[in-house]
Amino acid sequence: MTSNTMKRMITEERGEMGTLLSLGFSNVKVTSTYLMYVISATLLGSILGYFIGTLLLPQIVYNCFPIFFPEIKYHFDLGLLLISSLVSCILMIIVTIYACHNELKDMPAYLLRPEAPKNGKVILLERIHFIWNKLSFSMKITMRNISRYKNRVLITLIGTAGCCFLIMLGFALRDSIRMVGTKQYSDIIKYDNLIILNNNVDEITDELKDTFKGLIKDELLLNQSTYKVVNEEDKLDIYVVVPKEEDLFYDYYVLNDIEKNKKLTFNDGIIITPKIAERFNVKVGETFTIEDSDKNTYKIKVGGIIENYVSNYVYMSPNQYKKIFKEEPSYNVVVSKNIKDNDEIATKLLDSKKILTISFSDDLLKSANEMVEGLDEVVVLLVVISCMLAITVLYNLTSINISERTREIATLKVLGFRDKESNEYIYRETMITAIIGIILGLIITPPLHDMVMGFLEVDTLVFLRTIKIESYIYAASLTLIFVLIMRIVTYFKLKKIDLIEPLKSVE
Repeated sequence: MTSNTMKRMITEERGEMGTLLSLGFSNVKVTSTYLMYVISATLLGSILGYFIGTLLLPQIVYNCFPIFFPEIKYHFDLGLLLISSLVSCILMIIVTIYACHNELKDMPAYLLRPEAPKNGKVILLERIHFIWNKLSFSMKITMRNISRYKNRVLITLIGTAGCCFLIMLGFALRDSIRMVGTKQYSDIIKYDNLIILNNNVDEITDELKDTFKGLIKDELLLNQSTYKVVNEEDKLDIYVVVPKEEDLFYDYYVLNDIEKNKKLTFNDGIIITPKIAERFNVKVGETFTIEDSDKNTYKIKVGGIIENYVSNYVYMSPNQYKKIFKEEPSYNVVVSKNIKDNDEIATKLLDSKKILTISFSDDLLKSANEMVEGLDEVVVLLVVISCMLAITVLYNLTSINISERTREIATLKVLGFRDKESNEYIYRETMITAIIGIILGLIITPPLHDMVMGFLEVDTLVFLRTIKIESYIYAASLTLIFVLIMRIVTYFKLKKIDLIEPLKSVE
């Protein structure tokens, strides 16, 4: 973008450059005037960008995901500012020297004349006669101009593709994160509460039944213990869950195979969640190692991998537990359905010495939704950044397009083209290129979105990789709106073109 802008600015001032060279100024002296402009603008932009990037953007991200990050404090990093400014300045200096060199290699007398327009060439489409012959005159000119100004077309493609990608990424992030809580605590986990007992038990005693009476129903005992999956390079905290009654367990836990559309049972073997499989590269039929708090290790063979988004679990039957750990399981957790409301259940159960803690799936779902309630701010942020990108690229390129081809536009108007027809002469190229850029942006988003979601995930959280069809529509529509806004803005520049001055002889 900077290369294109500087090249255009230097081209427009070629007459001044030719005059300075004629008066005896050296190429270095002429180039230095442009370098001073570029360096001052770059330094100002770098400083402004540094403070926006370090003050504003991190705070917005933190506000969106406060649970993921510790409290943030601002820290001014002089080294970061100097490095970013230095890199920006070096790039701008290279671009400016290159643009100046391309102009100053010509003789001063040549520089004093306007730059000759680019020659037209036979394009590939012209050789496909059955298509070319059906195109209108205006469309043929548009196709030839797209071929003539390849760099400008490339920049427009990158700009609109980047704009569309950023907008769609915002909506895709919302699609992937927003449904995690609902999927985990409504579709996968079906119990209403999880009660941790003070002491391990072999069965629900009469005393526990009296404690639960009138508050909860359909109690299921679980052995839920913490372990670590280990190998030479990595560790991951997990829960090993063993139910006392398998039939009731399937009512409370939905074990959906992550690849096949079917429900798994303990008949398929020991069941694990996706993060374990991904982190330790284990597949069905392969084994991995877990470690307890005393550093004892046990081998687990994978029977199935199920859909899961919060925390990491290994599910096994009592018989499987006995084979691996060489002992009968005892139980420390109860899951069940509510009879009373959450507050009443919590108040009465926590008064009992048998109960350590209690958590409710409703509260867990609420907490999960609160974690991502700031996603709309992220979407707005990305739309604003995309808007700025689109405006910068499209306005700049359209303005350059108009200024470079003033003689062509004036000629068309003198020959009788109406405003709408002569405007389309410029706009049609931008619209065709922008639409191709939008399609490109929609194509590149899914793989890049998958990569971004991988960066955002933590050990205890897996995000969906879902992008709704509405997100594609929103991204394409918003990008197209930015393109149309630029058409309206630059329309007035086209209206102001003088029909006489551009057509005067340049000799």
